[in-house]
Amino acid sequence: MLKKVLISHLGLEKGEFIKKLFRRSLWSKFWPILFSAVFIITPFFLIYPLFNRGVPGMAVFSIILIAGLVLALRTYLSHYFTAFVMTDSRVVEVDQKGFFNRSVCEVSYDKIQDVTYQSKGVLAALFKLGDIYISFTDDARTKLKLPKMKNPAALSSEILNWRTRHSLPAAQNAEYLLEKIRHKVGEDAFNDLTSD
Repeated sequence: MLKKVLISHLGLEKGEFIKKLFRRSLWSKFWPILFSAVFIITPFFLIYPLFNRGVPGMAVFSIILIAGLVLALRTYLSHYFTAFVMTDSRVVEVDQKGFFNRSVCEVSYDKIQDVTYQSKGVLAALFKLGDIYISFTDDARTKLKLPKMKNPAALSSEILNWRTRHSLPAAQNAEYLLEKIRHKVGEDAFNDLTSD
């Protein structure tokens, strides 16, 4: 059900299909996950003194626990609905910042000018995380930022490959696809497929 909700936010055109879907690393949600865990665990450490206070203590216990659960749900939904999607005709970034705060940025492959990435810090190097920047042909100064993505080198390379394929004329694109098929199935199998 959640996947259908995410797909509905993309506004796919008729006949358009999703090629790949990427999410940010969970490291980008480290602090919200830590805070929600603290809020969920803390009342259980204080259960004895809180319950000794009667109804007010039970109310405090419940409020802290519910706050932790709401924060955990918000963090999960924010992580799940924040995605970078590559379709067959465009790239779409959906950024869910809270329960009711969502931004969607989409650009067709022919509008992509350049894709760069930056990996900074020990944790980023250790876990292969980085920020990806996509600049556009109509305004190279405006950049779409995809923060804390896993394996940014491979993802930026994949976006550039898709851009190149979609900017090729139809004949070159067909030639590119035939070469890719030849490479995947092997020379002998390809020759068997194409021979009369």
